[in-house]
Amino acid sequence: LNKLENAIVNGNHVYITDTRFNRSDRSYPAHGINIANENARSTLPRSNNIILSNNLIVGTGAGIRYWHDTRGGYEDNNYRDFQVVNNVIIGTHKQPIDFEDVPSDYIQPSNATLHNNIIFRGLNGDKGNIGDLSAWTISHNNWPDGIPSFAQEPNSFSADPMFVNPDFLGDATGFQLQEGSSSIGRGTSINDVPADFWGNAHASQPSLGIHEGAAGTVNPNPTPNPTPNPTPNPGEGTTNRAPGLYVATNGSDSTGNGSWENPYRTIEKAASKASAGQTVYVRGGTYTQVMQTVKANGTSNDWITIRPYENEQVILDGEGAGIDESKSIINISGSSYVIFQGFEVRNSTGRGISVYESEHIIIRDNKVHDVQTRGIGGSGHYLTFEGNEVWNAVR
Repeated sequence: LNKLENAIVNGNHVYITDTRFNRSDRSYPAHGINIANENARSTLPRSNNIILSNNLIVGTGAGIRYWHDTRGGYEDNNYRDFQVVNNVIIGTHKQPIDFEDVPSDYIQPSNATLHNNIIFRGLNGDKGNIGDLSAWTISHNNWPDGIPSFAQEPNSFSADPMFVNPDFLGDATGFQLQEGSSSIGRGTSINDVPADFWGNAHASQPSLGIHEGAAGTVNPNPTPNPTPNPTPNPGEGTTNRAPGLYVATNGSDSTGNGSWENPYRTIEKAASKASAGQTVYVRGGTYTQVMQTVKANGTSNDWITIRPYENEQVILDGEGAGIDESKSIINISGSSYVIFQGFEVRNSTGRGISVYESEHIIIRDNKVHDVQTRGIGGSGHYLTFEGNEVWNAVR
């Protein structure tokens, strides 16, 4: 993510499962959430007003990282108005949180918040770096490996992340399950899993989740919630189909018109024909050798949505497309008020999903994996990345 302004990165799961996806120029994996500030100047400030929240980052290089670019002797503006809240960062190969400052005649870092995060198992006990302390408000973080010197404030603490007993917390009374929380008693036995993520053998009868409430009540076998009846899939025979444009593996960009009966073949073509307020429905299947540019413009009241049709699974596969390392399977460019949601994007010799020269874009609930540079990234204004799962992205 480069030169972001007014952006939200929320609810994403980023992890590495295979050392084959270590960076070729390093001995460690790619960073989880990496924000760069390249080529900014006093007249062109970047990297400000960004919310990083509710993300789960496991086994990456650094966890959450801000990097300034001093190549060529340039000095960038520093970060401003960052909120790093409610994240869990586990088992990183570099610093779990790393904000670099640069001596600058321009804007100094300011108004940053580090709140209610759980940060632990950094390599060799590394707990992170946040640079200029005067730029930060730090509170209510859990550091199970010990509270670092930069976070020594009354409401930070060090405890097992699965705590339920407020007696462990001392003065940090803001950390406990609410009485009657639906999380209590929802623990799950994992006797059939012999080791944890790091290969450490489990103790006998291990479990995941919370088995106790604040009062110590144990309920290892809770009554399960009833399974809701599945919503019927409209299927081929349904005549009351949602209006919009359609894409299918058997469609055609040259002879199609975007209808159900005569769909387009590519998202790129359908997006170019979409009007404000329309939805592009992509039929299920695997789309091969994908390298497409999406250009579409909705309005603040009528967004354009690009998503799979109903509950159908759509895979956008870049294998064989010859994607350059700076190119992407899906590149959203010159666009505004667009939602791209619900796809599996895989096998790129370059990037997965990128957003450039665009504003008011939402990248939501996508699964991006096995890409050789980065999973999801880009730059622009009013961008939201939420609910995505990214794994095995090299850098």
